[in-house]
Amino acid sequence: MLFFKRQKPDPIAEIPTAAKVQKQAVQFPGRFRTVCPETQSKDFSFYTEPAESLNLLLRDLDSGTGNLERMRWQLEVATESITMIGKRPLQAIIPLHAQNSWDWHRASYLRGLVAGIGAYLRSGAVISRSTKDTHPAILGWPEGLVQYVANRPMKQEYMVAPSISEYRVAEQIGAFRLAETLHPGVFSYFCDSFGADAWSRNPISISVAEAEEKVARILSLEGFNTLSVARLSKYKSKLSVAAAESASPTSTKPQPVPVPVAIPQNVPAPPPPVTSMAPLLGRPEPDSECAAHHQSLVDLILNRLAQGVITINEHDSMFCQVDGLLAILCPRGIKILTQMSELSEPDLESILFAMSESSKSTPSVEYRIRRKGRGWGKVRLLVLKSVYAEQIVSAATKISEPPEIKATQTE
Repeated sequence: MLFFKRQKPDPIAEIPTAAKVQKQAVQFPGRFRTVCPETQSKDFSFYTEPAESLNLLLRDLDSGTGNLERMRWQLEVATESITMIGKRPLQAIIPLHAQNSWDWHRASYLRGLVAGIGAYLRSGAVISRSTKDTHPAILGWPEGLVQYVANRPMKQEYMVAPSISEYRVAEQIGAFRLAETLHPGVFSYFCDSFGADAWSRNPISISVAEAEEKVARILSLEGFNTLSVARLSKYKSKLSVAAAESASPTSTKPQPVPVPVAIPQNVPAPPPPVTSMAPLLGRPEPDSECAAHHQSLVDLILNRLAQGVITINEHDSMFCQVDGLLAILCPRGIKILTQMSELSEPDLESILFAMSESSKSTPSVEYRIRRKGRGWGKVRLLVLKSVYAEQIVSAATKISEPPEIKATQTE
């Protein structure tokens, strides 16, 4: 009978199961394990623990842009920041070896977890369903169910700088406790990344900002409206923010009345709008169907350019300027436009080739672009005709400095 004695369940054995269920609540992006450098290491909890703590704070709060969860945005940015900072010559800043080899990646990931939360809280209010309004970064996150109310006026004592709010949230999720174990030089850059004057020289801040731009483009392709997602305060004009905060909804200050301008007489009527691109292309009218395809593609580019999905001269952009001309990078630009349009990749490539100057594009001209820390590399460019390039450049609201590109005539 002793052999058939029923064994009592071991209470210690149930602990890992409960912990495992709790960890499954955090849905990391699919590419997280491919870019995370320490998935097989004991330090993998360095990435999971703060994410789990942040998930308990954000819960089901959305970013106010159509069912885009704020927690997903933070995890996407933190994951992409690992890739962005890995492309920089970090050994030239602080040489790391042995157990500190991945400290830059860890610091960038921790910063990306809270990037933009300060601007997110400043643009609205977090209220508890059982208590009054609260500011989680200052007073702590309430234990009960919380809800985010976009565009809700905040109390004056809660109008703190976004970087301060992100600093406080990073403390609450244990990010600073983990960051203190990093190399002292990397930890100093991590602390400096919360400052407003760190953007031009801090690789962590730059990598997180670039990660936000790329994540916005990726999620836009999935149907989310990421144009108004609260991000790092660097991308907000200080003048516009100050003007918006100084204008109170209850203000009775009279607004200036526009004075009508007298229209001079005997002015010739403006020319009728061009409905066909054939005269601009220098082609006969039978090619109007082909020109319509070109113009519809330009309209699509202009629409996505206004949304911030398409950029010029930025990292991972599909357009760049070379010798004062606008070119599309291939095959990156073709793949991005294929996802946006209903055209196949071969058809889209043929249309773009017809819209470009063959004498200035690859293979007639060999282009080499300077890559940071990796020297010169070949790049395939299709230089657009001026009639299309002028429309795209004139519609762009932000154009960064063009990359360094060398051109060599092959014919």
